[in-house]
Parts: sequence; C-alpha cells; structure tokens
Amino acid sequence: MEHFQIVAAGFRIGGLLIGVPSLCAALYFGFALLQTQAPVQASAPIPGESQNLITVLMTGARLFGRVAGFLTEISRAVIIAVLGIATCLTAFSAGMYFTGRGLAAHQAWARISGMTMAFVLVAMWLTGLMPMRWGPISLLLTSAACYALWVLWRMA
Repeated sequence: MEHFQIVAAGFRIGGLLIGVPSLCAALYFGFALLQTQAPVQASAPIPGESQNLITVLMTGARLFGRVAGFLTEISRAVIIAVLGIATCLTAFSAGMYFTGRGLAAHQAWARISGMTMAFVLVAMWLTGLMPMRWGPISLLLTSAACYALWVLWRMA
C-alpha cells in the first residue's frame, strides 16, 4: 500500500470514527428538541378571591409551574447548543470521509482539502489550542497530520 492510499484510508476512517457518534448524537438531541414543548401558561389568580387554603395551594402551584418553565427553557437552550455542535461535527466528518474518497480517486480538490485539514490540525498543536492533557493522543494526531501534509505535498 502506497503512502497516498494510507492517507486516503486515514481520512475515510477518521470521518467514520467522528461521523457515526456525532450523527447519533445529532439525531438523539434533534428528537429530544422535538419532544420538549413550550410550557403552558398558568392562569392568573382572580383579583378579590378569598385567601383560603385552596387559593394558597393554587398560587404555590403556579409559582412551581413558572420555575419549571424557566428550567425547561434552560434545558432547551442546552439541547440546541449540543445539537448545533453535533451537527457541525457530522458535517465535518462527512467532509473528511469524502476527502478520503477523493484522495483515493486522485482528485485535486481532495488534495487541497486534505492539506487544509492537516495544516489546521498542525497549527492548532503549534499554537497550543490542542489540550496538552490529551498527551499521546495529541501527539498521534499531530504526527498523522504531519505525515498527511508530507504525502499530499509530495504528490502535488
């Protein structure tokens, strides 16, 4: 297997490793967003109503309903944020997969796309944006990106 095919296979495998879990997460959180509904507005208390035990309990239930509605809106915002991240990761992984397929077919656009992705990964490592607590994983990813840059530059 030549170097070019190794890089193409790496892009396809990387796209699948990122894409399948992120697609599952996007589908899960998309369905979760569809299931959450806006809270039902509670009726306002009637002015001049007597302050008996039932009225006090109803007022407490209204307050509880408003607090629960606020928490529902917070959870909807979190679900929307996670859904956005998962969707972006799915799109990126599709780009990686199709770049690998293009590299296997010796397409010029795939070479440019692959070099760009590899350069961004190396630049992230050089500027310190990649967490150092990843340790060996960070070094492995950066080494693979350098190897991909070397192969794609040499084949250009």
